[in-house]
Amino acid sequence: MEQQTRTEETLIAHFRKLWEEAGGDPSDLRSIRPKDGGWSNALNYELFTEDGRYVRVPRRLLDDRDDWAIRELLNDSLSSGH
Repeated sequence: MEQQTRTEETLIAHFRKLWEEAGGDPSDLRSIRPKDGGWSNALNYELFTEDGRYVRVPRRLLDDRDDWAIRELLNDSLSSGH
């Protein structure tokens, strides 16, 4: 359980940092959750904002440490407004 909490906290902090780097306000993120698995093995992660935007981040981008591609996904969401 402690490992899961550490993984969850680490991933949430990482997504919030990338959201901010993409130009968003981290406090606008309403929910971040794993999809199709748990925090340590989900196939995707879903980020939901207060204004109803939604972004799905594939696990492979995290595995590849491709923060640039993740920021691009987040930036596209910020730019489109939905």
